[in-house]
Amino acid sequence: MILALLLSGCRGKDRPVAEPDEPQSRADTLAAVDAAVNDADEPSDAVDRLFDDFIYTFMRDRTFQLKRISFPLSNRVDGVDRPIERKQWKFDPLYAHSDFYTMIFDSERAVSREKDPKLDHVEVEWIYLNRGRVKQYIFRKQSGKWMLVGLNAQDLSQNANSDFYKFYHRFASDSDFQLAHIENPFEFRTFDSDNFQEIDGLLDVAQWPDYCPTLPSDVMTNINYGQHYRDSKDRVLVLTSPSAGMSCTLVFQKKQGIWKLVGFENI
Repeated sequence: MILALLLSGCRGKDRPVAEPDEPQSRADTLAAVDAAVNDADEPSDAVDRLFDDFIYTFMRDRTFQLKRISFPLSNRVDGVDRPIERKQWKFDPLYAHSDFYTMIFDSERAVSREKDPKLDHVEVEWIYLNRGRVKQYIFRKQSGKWMLVGLNAQDLSQNANSDFYKFYHRFASDSDFQLAHIENPFEFRTFDSDNFQEIDGLLDVAQWPDYCPTLPSDVMTNINYGQHYRDSKDRVLVLTSPSAGMSCTLVFQKKQGIWKLVGFENI
């Protein structure tokens, strides 16, 4: 009962990520503020130290966003480039209004990459599992400043992580399939807020429904900080809120050609 109370926090806050409109179809436009962009105060250099600091401002400040896009912006759709001019751009909040977003790493060690100040290339993805499509926002650091330099929309099968995405789609939407693809027993870790200690242990697969967070099954996000998915048989799925008030981690491994959940953390 105590463990159930400790783990309930993750379940109560997890809700599916809302699917965004395409940037060109948004009602909000930056045309009205375009004239003021050149005179707008630029945030301090600290905003470019970590990508996470930059993207937080990029998703919320329309004036800042317009200044941090390389126009004409490359916009590849199934290999065909359809550049977007400055006057065509519509403000895009990405996942700023979502209750939570997801990240997929190729190892547990790779999770620390998001705090690496030496990063100079990051891709933010919207994965439309229900449509078999992926849309990438490509960011590069140029002269010390993060810039959006391209968009790329393609079929899911063309993505480096397509094998895992296809597995995860069924894992998140089919309860029988989900239970059949969980290691028995599986590792779990949580935090005891009363004793301020981490708790490690094993759970039987029959207990998984009591602790499983609500997983996005149609649309999800990913932030690629340099993960090389084709070289790894591990996947670490992190669900976190933009405010960092909630975070859950699911660890998957591919064994004998089959993906399985092998660990769960609610820290």
